[in-house]
Formats: sequence, C-alpha cells, structure tokens
Amino acid sequence: MTLLGWIIVMQHQEEEADGGDDGELEEALGHFEAALESDPNNIEALMGKAKICELRRDLASALHIVTEVNARLNPTRFK
Repeated sequence: MTLLGWIIVMQHQEEEADGGDDGELEEALGHFEAALESDPNNIEALMGKAKICELRRDLASALHIVTEVNARLNPTRFK
C-alpha cells in the first residue's frame, strides 16, 4: 500500500506542470492511511502523508508529521 501511494505521488509531481489532478493525492493519501491502519509505525507511510501535506502547501501539518517521525526514530531525544 505504501509503495503504491508513493508511486501515485511521484506521478502527480511529474504531471503537476500539466495541471495534475488533486484526486491523485487523495488516492495516495488513502493508501498511506490504509498502510498506517495495519502498522501505525510505518515510517514510509507517515513520510508519504507529510509529502502530500507539502504538495498541498500545508507546511504546518507536514512539519508536525516529520517531527512525529523524528520522535519515533529517536525516542531518547524527546524524553
């Protein structure tokens, strides 16, 4: 699911210059969320969600997700 989400995101970025469809981002987000339902610690899926936030120019949400990923990867730094 995660890989499929990333493929859709990459295709969206390539097509963005030609007026890419935001529906693609919704589809990719659905794949990332499905992956996270089965494994809440799926870092690749979390980073995919952050990338979608970035593409939507929701930088605050992207930063929040990346900070969460960092905390999961370095739990002793955030005690």
